[in-house]
This record gives sequence, structure tokens and C-alpha cells, in this order.
Amino acid sequence: MSSVPMTAFSHGFPPMRVACGAGCLDGLANALARAGVGRPLICCGPTLARDPGGLARLLGFLDGVVCTVFDGVTPHSTIPSVTRAVGLAREAGVDGILAFGGGSAVVTARAVAIGLAEDAPFHALATRAEGGRIVSPRLARPKLPVFVVQTTPNTASVKAGTAVKDTETGRRLPMFDPKTRTRVLFLDPVFLNATPQEVIRLAALQTLSQTVEGLAAETPDPFAVAALRHAMDLLSEALPHSDSPDRAMILSQAAVLTGEATDHTGGGAIAAALSHTIASVLDLPTGAVAAPILPHTIRFNAAAGGRTLQRAFGGEPSAACRDLIAAAGGPLRLRDVGVPQDSLPAIAETAMSDYFLSRNPIPVTESDVLLDLLRTSY
Repeated sequence: MSSVPMTAFSHGFPPMRVACGAGCLDGLANALARAGVGRPLICCGPTLARDPGGLARLLGFLDGVVCTVFDGVTPHSTIPSVTRAVGLAREAGVDGILAFGGGSAVVTARAVAIGLAEDAPFHALATRAEGGRIVSPRLARPKLPVFVVQTTPNTASVKAGTAVKDTETGRRLPMFDPKTRTRVLFLDPVFLNATPQEVIRLAALQTLSQTVEGLAAETPDPFAVAALRHAMDLLSEALPHSDSPDRAMILSQAAVLTGEATDHTGGGAIAAALSHTIASVLDLPTGAVAAPILPHTIRFNAAAGGRTLQRAFGGEPSAACRDLIAAAGGPLRLRDVGVPQDSLPAIAETAMSDYFLSRNPIPVTESDVLLDLLRTSY
């Protein structure tokens, strides 16, 4: 097993380890045992649960481990789904959580850890806007350890943030707890290469959005900038080439670099706020709606500097970003991914309360600014 400790970025908790490459899952059971986990809850979606090369293969690496499987992970981690998983985990007396799948499986796993520990509904635990400030409740109780076997190139696997979807309102309820960070992330080439290319593309486009916004933040942290620059190189190399046998692994490595680095850049801005909102309200893949918005948000934030972003793209970043999205076969207009034009005003208004908007290099205080960007992206 190739195990790479991520120690460049310190967040006050044990560093995440990344086990990457052929044979890495041979160490899965030992990784759980070292953390004292003998009864994990596995969180996955129904597709992986049914696939003989999916959950059945994963369980082969956990022979002798008492596993409880929750196979009801939903896109955007809906509250009813997470609540069912919490109930199953509590009934089974699990002592750790293993996410198996893409971003929704990872976020669901973290939400289950929070739901098991905190004696309050998710609405009370969520980060929210109050009087012009962003308020994030402190989730102080100990959490079960979380492990991830990743099947898409998502940044969720290395984050401490979680968001569940309120199905009644369509709104995201974000929560933050560093204790839910992944202990060990497994990047297995067999699972990554089995994922459909369109799923890989959309997840990687979301990573591209976060990489770009991280670079646009102009952080003075040289380690974060170096990681983001390399992530951009990997994305530029692999995104346009769906026939490359190493594509999913390269894009996943980029996602790890970006996920870790953007915790230290202040990155995540307008594109993040708008794509989160649209994806949640309209039940669309986040990468599909981030891609059309991103070139326009780059142009909007150009007045804040953008020198790091220019160096990363090797030219005018807005046009270069659009060219990369086009070369990858990604969508260039919101209308192309099914966003109704009459939904734009409500989306702009809802996105004003998204946490990531507060991190934009240029302050956004009126929803009309977001509406103009949405219309331009449409």
C-alpha cells in the first residue's frame, strides 16, 4: 500500500493519510483496526450496492469485520436519507463510518457522524446568516472516525464541511466540524476506473471550480498556492482526455490537492455559492452548474488581482478556463443543463445567504450582482 501522509497543511487534528494505487485496499481492514473500528457503517448509494464489482468487492477487503451497510445515499445528502442512516448506525452500535462512493456518500458519512453525536436537529446545527454575520455553531461532541473509499474525483473527501439538503425547502444546511475529517482516504484505481466517464467529468469540473477560486483568492500561503498550481496542471492534463487509462486517478489526485489547499486560501466564492444553490434547489450535479458560471465569475473578480490565476492558466484566465471546459466536453451555458430562466431571481436571492459568498475577493452585498452573473451565464 502506498500511503502518503498529508502534512503540508496543519489543521490541528491528526493528518489525513492517502492510500493510493493498486493494492491500496489491502490495508483497509488494518486502517480501521488501528483506529479501534471493528463495527463500521458503510455509506453508499444503491448503484454501488447492486454492482457485483462495487460493494461486494469492497466487502472482500473487510473479511472478518462486522459491517452494517446503509445503501440509501442520495444526491446532495437529503435529511430523510441521513436520518435513516443515523437510525441504522445507532441500532447497530457502529464504532466508525466508511464512505464508499462519490461526494454525496462522503458528505452523508460526515453528517451521520454529526447526527449520532449531537443531540439537536440539523437545522439547529447548521451554519447560518444572522444580522449580516455568518454564524457556525460549535459542534463540540466527539465524533466517530470517518474513512473514505473514493470512486469520483471529489474534494469532499478531504474537507471538514458537511451539508444536508432540506427536501421541503430545497435549501442546503451546511455544518462544520474538523473532527469529521477523513482519517484515511483510499484511491483505488479499479473503483475509480469503473465509474462512468460523465460522472468523472462532472466531479472534476467541480474540482476545477474550487481550484480556480482558490487561486483567485491570492493567498500568501506558498504551500497552498503550490498545491493549487499543481492541481491545475493535473486538471489541464487529464480533463480533456476521457480515453486516458489514468484519467480518474490523476483527477482524484488533483481533487485531494485542491481540497486540502482551499482550506487555507479563503477560496470558494461566487461560483461555489451559486453552484451549491442551483444544484440543491434544482437537484442537478454541482459540477454541471459550476462549469457555465466559472468563466464569468473569473471575469467579475479580475479587478481583485488574479495574477496567480493568470500564471496558472498561462494566459487570460476567463477565456482559458472556458476553453478547458469546452475541451473536456463540459456545459458552457446554464440553459444547457436544464436551469429554467425564470428560476434565476430566486436562485440569486437564496445564494446571498451561502457561506462561501462571504469569501469572495470582491464583496457582494446585493442579489442583483448575482442575478446579472446568472443571466450572463445563461
